[in-house]
Amino acid sequence: MASSYDLSLVILSIIISVLASFTALRLAQRVGESHSAAQYAWLTAAAVAMGGGIWAMHFVAMLAFSLAVPITYSLDLTLLSLMLAIAFTAAGILLAFHFGTGGKVLCLAGILMGSGIATMHYTGMAAMQMRASIHYDLPLVGLSVIIAIVASMAALWLTFRFQTVPGNIVAALIMGAAVCGMHYCGMYAASFTQCQPMPEDHSVDLPLQWLAIGVAVITIIVLCLGLVLSIVDQRLSARVTAEANRLRGSEARFRSLVQNAADAVTLTDRQGMITYESPSTESVLGYAPGHLIGQTIHHLVDPPDRASFYALLHAVTEHPGVARSIDVQLRQGNGHTGQFEIIATNLLDDENVGGIVLNIRDISARLQNIKLEDLVIQRTKELSAANQQLLAEIAERNAAEQALQQAHDQLERKVLERTAELESIKNAAIQASRAKSQFLANMSHELRTPLNAIIGFADALSQGIRGPLADRQAEYINDIMWAGRHLLHLINDILDLSKIESGKIQLDYRDCSLDSFASEIAMTIRPVVEQNGNRFTVDCAANIGSAVIDQVKARQALLNLLGNAAKFTKNGNVELSVQRTTDHHGDRIQFIVRDTGIGIAPEDLSHLFENFYQANPGITREFGGTGLGLALSQKLCHAMGGDIYVESKLGIGSTFIIDLPAAP
Repeated sequence: MASSYDLSLVILSIIISVLASFTALRLAQRVGESHSAAQYAWLTAAAVAMGGGIWAMHFVAMLAFSLAVPITYSLDLTLLSLMLAIAFTAAGILLAFHFGTGGKVLCLAGILMGSGIATMHYTGMAAMQMRASIHYDLPLVGLSVIIAIVASMAALWLTFRFQTVPGNIVAALIMGAAVCGMHYCGMYAASFTQCQPMPEDHSVDLPLQWLAIGVAVITIIVLCLGLVLSIVDQRLSARVTAEANRLRGSEARFRSLVQNAADAVTLTDRQGMITYESPSTESVLGYAPGHLIGQTIHHLVDPPDRASFYALLHAVTEHPGVARSIDVQLRQGNGHTGQFEIIATNLLDDENVGGIVLNIRDISARLQNIKLEDLVIQRTKELSAANQQLLAEIAERNAAEQALQQAHDQLERKVLERTAELESIKNAAIQASRAKSQFLANMSHELRTPLNAIIGFADALSQGIRGPLADRQAEYINDIMWAGRHLLHLINDILDLSKIESGKIQLDYRDCSLDSFASEIAMTIRPVVEQNGNRFTVDCAANIGSAVIDQVKARQALLNLLGNAAKFTKNGNVELSVQRTTDHHGDRIQFIVRDTGIGIAPEDLSHLFENFYQANPGITREFGGTGLGLALSQKLCHAMGGDIYVESKLGIGSTFIIDLPAAP
């Protein structure tokens, strides 16, 4: 059958196709520029615009086509073709939006959209009701489908790669050409053969005039609304984005100003609890970032200033928007207090702030400068007055200088004379000390000779060499021996003391087993200790080792201490302990003597090691002694590089510690 086209309707169909493609692609572009649920709304609008536009172009083009027989259309298949166009177009755009326009995704999206266009076309062809049958040239049908697919790929690639108006126009021209090319290629592939009678169809027939009007109206409304909506939304989005950028820039600017301000800025609630602190708080107040959050500002205010600060906070709370200031002392992070100015502004009603803003400014330097200025003024006045007085006194001082020079010369002569006298006295004192030491040494030697004879003869008499003695005679002889030995011991102490003071003492260091040394001391002193009913114990580890010491001097000092402990303790405990210790001076040996005797009063401890010092005359009369034992023991320890320490409580007992180096 012969067919023909209305050229004006063909041109109109091409325009509709291009316009629909441009509108749909602009709407699809809004999908990528929107967020969340709005994306699917724009996707639906793009699919409706594309599918509806393709469908409108198809039927306008079909209205441009005429045969020798009347043509009507099935409503069911017509609506089905519309739904297919919308569904396939939506699927293609959604796929390209979610997965990009890579090679595989672009091919699949183009196939979906091209297949949708072809399916819509041939479904619309099937909706034609006429007294003719349709036959298709399959190669041309395939070509029409390929045209639709390739053009759809190109349109999608241009849409998502070049999101500008020129890019959209090029993509719309390609897409419109694809739709029109596919349609007219498909129509060229169809041939019509008249048949009698017309096939029966129970679907509703649509008059061509009303169909043309409806398609045109729907197409114009949908495309215009979609295009206007896209343009308006794009401008609104651009305006919103610009406003958001402006607000972000403003926020960043004010945040930078706050963060870099010389003042510390804090935000508190009505009760003064800090909810925000600027970074400058660390440099102004000395607290680590975030340390003040959750604390009340009142705890930073020095107690004398808290009442004034409470009044400020109350006044600010009662007058929103009014700034008030006060100078207070604040506690800083280093524990010190400083003078600060606090400017408080009530912005509790401001929804963007919602608190009381406190600007904290360090004014210590300013106050110091003011004080310095006042001090400079005061000092200037004082200096001026002093200058006048000084000018008046210069004359007097000039006159007095000569007198002072004369007095200085006289004083210098007297000092020289006095220095010579003191040097003479010093030399005399040194000679006297030496003479004393020599005298004591000589006297000791002179006294020891007859004393040894007296002690020897008394010992011989006590042994009955000259015959038996009566009881009274034996008692006298024992008294003579005791007194002689006591006097000999005293003379030996004086002699040793004189040697030490004159620097003539000689030390004989030998390797000594500390365990054997302690046993020897214990054997010597045990009878003396137990004579007063005391219990004597020795604490010395068997593996304590040896030390290089002067055994004679150490024994003498130790026996003095043990003798005192035995003398001043009755029915108690006396203990000798030997320990080895180490300190920063090296290896050391400690001999510790403990007793439970009468103890020493605190006021006597500082004089205990003085020559001839006796704490209590009553104790001396009761127990005896000369006051040389402890002084001599200390000097012996000093000579060996050690010392003696004492701890004592009156009525409880005493502890003496001899501390000596393990090697000289």
